Amino acid sequence: MVSPQRWKFSVRSARIKRDEALADARAANTVSERLRQRVGELTAMARAASNPAAISGSATAGDPLDVLAVVVGRLDQRAGELADYADRARIAGQACEGYYDALNGRR
Repeated sequence: MVSPQRWKFSVRSARIKRDEALADARAANTVSERLRQRVGELTAMARAASNPAAISGSATAGDPLDVLAVVVGRLDQRAGELADYADRARIAGQACEGYYDALNGRR
């Protein structure tokens, strides 16, 4: 039989780790958004420098700078999704280990 204290410790520990991972993910998303904005700014600056008359116009289709900006944005977004998945899997695994240990009197 699991003592209530051990069970509560395992549950509390899992919740704390989950909350920490969520806070880290929010911070990473903020940095990620700033990165995407900066890439957009640099793309616009490079385009303006190469063609001052096109400052207010749209970019040509297949513009390498636009392609780069899109690729960087997608990579960053996917990296965030994978990191979130990995955090959740790690926390779930650790919680499972904690519950198992609590059931078997190891902690």
